[in-house]
Amino acid sequence: MGLSFYMMRYRITGIQKLQNQLFTDISVGLENGGLALLARKYGAICDRYLRMSRTVAWHELTVASRAALLNIEGWLHWLQGKDHRFVQLQRIFESQRVVLSPRFRKLPILLKIRPGEKLYHSIKLVGHFILVEISLLTFEWNVQYFEALARLLFQKLSRRKIPREILHQFYALQEEELSRSPRMAATVGSDPRLERLFDELNHAYFNGKLPKPRIKWSARVGRRQLGYYDQVKHEIGINPLLRHPEVPWYVLENVVYHEMLHIYYPPYIKNGRRVQHDRKFRALERQYVHFEKARRWIKHHFPQHLKRGWID
Repeated sequence: MGLSFYMMRYRITGIQKLQNQLFTDISVGLENGGLALLARKYGAICDRYLRMSRTVAWHELTVASRAALLNIEGWLHWLQGKDHRFVQLQRIFESQRVVLSPRFRKLPILLKIRPGEKLYHSIKLVGHFILVEISLLTFEWNVQYFEALARLLFQKLSRRKIPREILHQFYALQEEELSRSPRMAATVGSDPRLERLFDELNHAYFNGKLPKPRIKWSARVGRRQLGYYDQVKHEIGINPLLRHPEVPWYVLENVVYHEMLHIYYPPYIKNGRRVQHDRKFRALERQYVHFEKARRWIKHHFPQHLKRGWID
């Protein structure tokens, strides 16, 4: 299937469908070792396509189409061995493959930009290659961030416990990049009360050494989940019901402290299962000075507040 066909599809059916077709061809090429043949097939008219893609008005594209266009240009440059920001990121992940367990170390790696407003990355095994998806929001972030991200994702794929130093380095670099991004920084510290609470607990229980995440009220009102910690986004979300004035301050403190423990004592893989709340975690949890009182309040009062419809 020649690139002229892709150029026609680009005009007729849109950038995202073109991306999907090219991804399918590359996937097949990775499966059967036919990437060299694929590159020769596209070689004669690759430059024509890239010149055409530069005529697209970036500001008129949807977020999904922007990610798709970056993928198309990146994959074509990668196939031709040409320099491109996408190719540079691909090489960073290639350079960190030593972190992978031996069974994955020789598999080819394919990078893909994922659209959306969330800071989310993923890694998975697709047939006989490794697919790494990174957030469009991070595409221009510095090299050190992606080196740390590669080490973290490769540890997850290998089902190994992620060393604390890797997590801390990754989160520190992510916070640094977030602080430079006006768009992302706007979501940080949306409630100064939560920011101050994190700082106070960090000083009291962790000697001020925990890397600071984004901390916010969750957009969803959960009936069971009082809070969450997202490792990839380095984000703590708190159930908005807990900001009701009738909720005691120590209950909110207890929930925030619990989520902070997930940063201090991250989950690990044991016998193929992800372990979060083991005995050590439960012991650390009880170090919060008002733990028993907070748990009693949650057990006896929180379900009633759900029934009363505590939603601001």
